[in-house]
Amino acid sequence: MGAFILAGVLAPVIAPSDPNEVDLTADLLGPGAQHLLGTDVVGRDLLSRLLYGARSTLGLAIPVALMVTAIGIVAGLVAGYFGGWLDTGISAVLNALFALPGLILSLAILALLGPGTFSLLVALTASGWAGFARVVRGPVIVVRQSGYVEAALAAGASDFHVLRRHLLPNI
Repeated sequence: MGAFILAGVLAPVIAPSDPNEVDLTADLLGPGAQHLLGTDVVGRDLLSRLLYGARSTLGLAIPVALMVTAIGIVAGLVAGYFGGWLDTGISAVLNALFALPGLILSLAILALLGPGTFSLLVALTASGWAGFARVVRGPVIVVRQSGYVEAALAAGASDFHVLRRHLLPNI
């Protein structure tokens, strides 16, 4: 994984040629000294295209991973801590998301929003956060019963303070 990230970051430095440079005399060449992975139908170097493609993949994967994690953690914390109708509602949404295959849900969202990077970001985030929420919710329910959480609440700590300072670090 580290090599993939490094290759994507260093693509302008290590790519042997411009990934969009068309050379119709070098179409569909096999791997060789000049083109390590060969060329495509219009003579573009496949290694260069692969390296630059890693950049766009990372540009989407990193924000999706951060958003999925953040939304999942917040939803799991809220559901596990407050319980009641809020937990029931979030759990119902989680069950609905788990009932649908992630790819089908992502494709449906893309069909509604149309093509584009932002639409793909929304679709992947919407179909991925449920797993994190489910994993966070269980330990929050257990840790919420701890003495130090009850002591913080008895001392007048706000719910946000308890979530941030006591529950989140301990789950």
